[in-house]
Amino acid sequence: MFDEECEELRGKLKEIVSRILKLLSEKNYIELEKQSKGIRLSAADMEEAIKEYDCQLVMPPLDAYELMNVVEIKGGDSWYVVMPLWSQDEGESDLSIELTIVKESNNFIFEIENIHVL
Repeated sequence: MFDEECEELRGKLKEIVSRILKLLSEKNYIELEKQSKGIRLSAADMEEAIKEYDCQLVMPPLDAYELMNVVEIKGGDSWYVVMPLWSQDEGESDLSIELTIVKESNNFIFEIENIHVL
């Protein structure tokens, strides 16, 4: 049962990260700021981080989500997630996104902690 719950949770986190990456690849930073309530990074901060790297982000291939690093935060129902980003020219780039995802009741909320070169 535990493995099923872990796989279900990983699937949900993957879905959330995929939605975030789609908005990033569409350069929809304002929507990301709205959804994350701009707690850590504003739309301008996200745009600047990606402009500094000088790339066009694209959606990663499906198997790339195996590279998604998930760490449960002590106290439960929240996770720290690091996911590499893909660019049109390079494929897997040196950029990554760092997120905190929190389960509140039946909803998941997220904060974008950072977008930077690892």
